[in-house]
Formats: sequence, C-alpha cells, structure tokens
Amino acid sequence: MTLDQIERDLHDDPPDREIPIEKVGVKGLVIPIGPINAEVEIWIDLPKDKRGVHVSRIMRSLNEEVLKDREWSLLTWRHLIEFCQGVLSKIKERHGYSRGGIKLSGFLPMRQMGPLGKREIVSYPFKVELNEKAYVEVEIQGSTSCPHTYRGFSHSQRAKASIGIEGNPEEVKNIKISKMVSILQNSLSSASYSIVKREEEKRILEEMMKKRRFIEDVVREIICLGIQEFPGMRITARCVSQESIQPFDIYSKSSSDSLRDHIRC
Repeated sequence: MTLDQIERDLHDDPPDREIPIEKVGVKGLVIPIGPINAEVEIWIDLPKDKRGVHVSRIMRSLNEEVLKDREWSLLTWRHLIEFCQGVLSKIKERHGYSRGGIKLSGFLPMRQMGPLGKREIVSYPFKVELNEKAYVEVEIQGSTSCPHTYRGFSHSQRAKASIGIEGNPEEVKNIKISKMVSILQNSLSSASYSIVKREEEKRILEEMMKKRRFIEDVVREIICLGIQEFPGMRITARCVSQESIQPFDIYSKSSSDSLRDHIRC
C-alpha cells in the first residue's frame, strides 16, 4: 500500500474477490440513551462490488441520534425502538444497504412492589433488536421451589427467567415492560426482593410452597401467559436455575413456534 492509497478512500473500490458480506458493523460500544447506558451493535450488509464499509458514516448516524432531544420521563420499548429506527434510517441515507440491524442491551431501572406492598428500585437486564422485525427481552431474578418433597419439605434455589417477544415494530412498541415483568414474576415460584424482613420472608415462603415448579414448568408458564397477553407475537422463554444441592446450573428454553394451536392454557 502506498501513501497515495491511504489518502484516497478505498472503501468503494471493487474487492479482489467479489463476495458479498452478510454482516459488517460495530459492536462493544456503550452509549447513553436517555436515563440509561446501553451496549450497542450495528450491522449492515455489503454488496460484492464494495470493498469495505464506511464506519464513520455509521458512527455519525449513531451520534446524531444519541444527541437528539427527546422526552425520557418514562423509558418504554417505544423509546428504544424509535431510537433504533432513527439510527438505521440515517445510515440508509448516508451509506445505503439492503439489510441492516441494531441491538441494544443494558439494564432497565424500574420500581418493584414487595410482598407486603413496599416499593423498591430494581434493575432488569434487557435486549432490543431491530431489523425487519422488532425483538424485546427482559430478565428477572426469582426463586423456584422443587415439586419433590420429603416430609413436607422442599429445596429451593435462585433462578433467572426471561421472556422475549418478536413481531411487527409498530406493535412491539406498544408492549408494556411491566406486563412482561409481571408474566415472569407469576411464572416463577417467587420473585426476588432486596428488602426482606421476617413477615415478608414468611409471605415469600408461603407463595413458593403454593407454586412448586421445575424450570420446565416455568418456561411453559411464560409461553402460555405470553401467548394470552400478546396474541400474534412470537414468544421465547428461558429459565436458568442456580441449583442449591447440585454443583451446576440447570437451564430450559423454548418458544411459541408451531405450538400456538396446540397449547392449552
């Protein structure tokens, strides 16, 4: 490579091997979006006659959307999806592509009601993905109580459960994050709470004994409640149990694919 080649933009030159690139972009970048910080990944495709992607055009588009004035009084899926749409639209104008997508991940601050009605602030891991469709996901921590009992006693363990919803972006925008969290809390034996006194601990244990579930039961419950609450959407569910009497974790995952007409809730 010569100095002249460095000074000249080579990205639009034809490559030696004319092979299209399915995905090229940026990842591992943390940006501010309203009241939160999120990790972002952006990709576009590249035709066979273009040697490289113009990363500066992608970053300029992202930066303009980050600096755009918005009302962030209450963070919603609508805010995050419209942010993603704005970034992809600007990249389309500056760079052009046939297919492109963006992913966001981070933590959502939310208020949670305790077992006796006291509020506390929690942070839930989330994901947003946008390409032809929109996908949103939220995860919570809770507990599962094993259905196996010995003289009325059962072991319990902390568990993480997540629900993902995929569909038309304009429809996914209207989904309430609190509804998704409620489905997860109702599917686990119990939710997790930061501030727990004796009376609250008693209430939690009583709830867990009434809802003894394997993690497979948790996943089934998430899918069933998801289909009821969000008809026409694709539902994915996952649960990871941090076992208390075994030296490993157990996980379960499934989706509503090809099951919608057969599930009896």
